[in-house]
This record gives sequence, C-alpha cells and structure tokens, in this order.
Amino acid sequence: MQASHDTMAVTGYFQALRLFNRNVRIFILSALLLGFAYFGIYAVLLNLYLLRLGYGPTVVGLVNGAGFLAYAVFSLPAGALGARFGTRRMLQVGFVLAALGMGLLPAAQFLTGNVQVVWIVAAYTVTSMGLDAYFVSSNPFMLQSTTPRERMYLYSLRVGMSPIAAFVGALAGGFLPGTLARLLPITDTASYALALLVAAFAMLAGVVALSTTTAAATRAVDQEPPVRASRSSSGLPVLIIAMMGLVIMLRIASEGAQRTFFNVYLDEILAMPTAQIGMLAAGGQLVGGFAALLTPFISRRWGLEPVIVWASFGMALSTVAFALVPHWAGAAVGYAGLVSFTYIQRPCSLRHTMEVVPARWRETAAGVANMVAGIGWGTMGFAGGPLVSIYGYQSLFLVSAGLTGISAVLFLWYFGLGRTTLAGQQRADALESIPKRG
Repeated sequence: MQASHDTMAVTGYFQALRLFNRNVRIFILSALLLGFAYFGIYAVLLNLYLLRLGYGPTVVGLVNGAGFLAYAVFSLPAGALGARFGTRRMLQVGFVLAALGMGLLPAAQFLTGNVQVVWIVAAYTVTSMGLDAYFVSSNPFMLQSTTPRERMYLYSLRVGMSPIAAFVGALAGGFLPGTLARLLPITDTASYALALLVAAFAMLAGVVALSTTTAAATRAVDQEPPVRASRSSSGLPVLIIAMMGLVIMLRIASEGAQRTFFNVYLDEILAMPTAQIGMLAAGGQLVGGFAALLTPFISRRWGLEPVIVWASFGMALSTVAFALVPHWAGAAVGYAGLVSFTYIQRPCSLRHTMEVVPARWRETAAGVANMVAGIGWGTMGFAGGPLVSIYGYQSLFLVSAGLTGISAVLFLWYFGLGRTTLAGQQRADALESIPKRG
C-alpha cells in the first residue's frame, strides 16, 4: 500500500510537469537559480563576510533588518506595479535588481568606516527590493499560468526545488572561500567577496532565462471561487487580509531569527569552520526541499489549514531545540526542522493567500503577505542584534519561537480547521483528475 502511494505521488508530479507550459518551466529554472545563489551561497556567506570585515551581531542585524524593511516597504508598490505592467515583467525586473545588489555588495571591502556600512546596507536593500518584486509577482504568475489540476504541484515545486538548489549553493558557499584563498594570492576577506560574486553571476543567468518568457504562453486565470467567498464582499476584504497579515508576520519570526543569525551563532558560539556551516545549512535545505515536495499529498490528506497550523507549531518547536541544545547536532536538527516545517507550510500558505480573497484582490493580498513577512523578518534583524548583545542568542531564539506559536493559535482561531472542507475536496478532485498520458 505504501509503495503504491509513493508511486502515485511520483506519477502525479510527472503528470503535472507535462501540463506546465514553457513559461512555468522557465519560472522553475529561475527558482533553482535563486535557491543556489541567494538561499545557498548568500545565506551561508553574507553574515560571515560581515564578520570578516570586523563587524558583530549588531551590524549583522542592522544589515539584514534594513534589507527586509525595504522588502516590506516595496511590497505594496511591487504588487501595484505587477498589476499595471504584468507579473512576467516584474519577475524580470526583480531578478535584475537582485543580481545588481548581490554583485555590488562585495565591493564593500574597498571602502572603510561608515561609508562601508552604508554601501552594504544600500546594496542589500537593492537585492531585497529585487527579491520583493520577484516574490510578489510569483503568486499571481503561478495562478495565471496554471489550472487547478497542477497548481498545488507548482506551488510545491517552487518552494521545494529552491532549497534543493540551495543545498548545492550552501555546499559551494562553505568551500568556496577556503578554496579561493588557497588558489589565489588574496586575503581571507577577499575570498569571501569573490565567493559572493559567484552568486551574483548565477543570478545573471536567471535574468537571461526570464527574458525568454513570453506573454502569450500564460493561461487565463480560472474562475474558481475564493475559499472564503462567503466571508468577503465585492470590496476590499480588510479584516481577512489584516488577519492573514498578522499571522504571517508572527509566523516568520522563527525563520527570521534562525536564518539571520544561525551562521553567526555557529561561527561565534560553536566555533564551527565555514565548510561545516555550509554542510549544516546544505543538509537543512535538502531535507526541507524534499519535505516541500510532499506538500500536495499532505495537504490533500489533511487540508490546507491543518497543515499550516501544525507546521507552524513545528517551526516553533524546532527553534526551541535550536536554542536549548548548544551543540552542532542540536543546531543541525533544529535548523533542518525549521526549514522542513517552513517549506511544508509555505505552499499551503501561498495557495491560502490567493484563495482567501476574491480574484480582483489577489495582487493586493500577495503584496500585503510579502510586506508583513518583510516587517517580521526585519524586526527580528533590528531587534535581534541588540537582544543578542544583552541577553544572548538563546533568548532571541526562544522569543521568536513564542511568536511563531502565537501565530498558529491566531490562525486556528480565525480561519479554523474545518471551514474549507468543500474547497479541499475540490482541490483533491482537481489533483486526481490530472489525465494519465503515455
């Protein structure tokens, strides 16, 4: 029975892949490149580069917080621009900005003093704005480019393939600085800068790929009713969007704290070499990526809302484990758990965000979701640096875990677990109706 279920799972993905149009396949390629470059190499090396420049947790928090504050501020304008000029064009603009910012940041090594900090913050802000434009446009783009049959598979592939690519990027990020330092007559700091440039060149490949997409390949948006249609009206569903935003902002706390400070924590507190940090990060991304690919079957079995709730609790508990076990094994389990539960709930959250409001407000909902995620992550960066300096890393991680736990309770209270039974059955029917070919 289990073997049959596994075979159906794999077959479902292959059948969905055959239904994807060319634009969708290029979009998946862009997610792979983004995973390799940003969530792989940059996630491992950016904060370590700041440490090599002589900065501590306060500046690390400042840089990350400023980047995600820009991400939050630009989210609603990005949604409006996507509605005005098209999601496809905004995907392209997003990759251009991200590649530009990622390429400019390593030049900070040639600067000194406050100018150096300003340069780093400005470059990372440009990167964050580019990521914002890309992610805000991603949800509507996926909705426009698919039918309900393959949509959940695409959501899961977008979330799942990126960390699998990040696995390769994190491994590369862990070994690149040491390898470059041995091969070239450069300083330790310069080796980190060159490694970061590798990520920027990978993003340029994504710019080229996205430039080959065509507007004609996208499909018309289906007219399925929103999940919560009975709780909305023809006007802007303010309360629904506000509650959705509050939940997302609190939920992101655990991810924001761990992803912002985990490599600094491993470097400063656990004294792990860069290569081992890269391996730990890569392992977490790989486990999380495969977890995300299981989401269509998990959500079909238990429904969107239950998966979101229990995965959020899983994120919180993983962060508690990360905080309370000051050993590389505890860090590995806590980080892998956080990434896995994050990537299980994220495809469900993406679809929930799109279905919880009427079609005319989907770009607005996507913009709000990205804005509050940026606020939540940026807050952990700005507050995390001083909190670490005064109370230590353990306090930061425990506070963030508590906020994520609260988000699960709020989601359960407002959206519930059993209010979309019919919609869930419709999703399941759509998944089962993918035609067998060949």
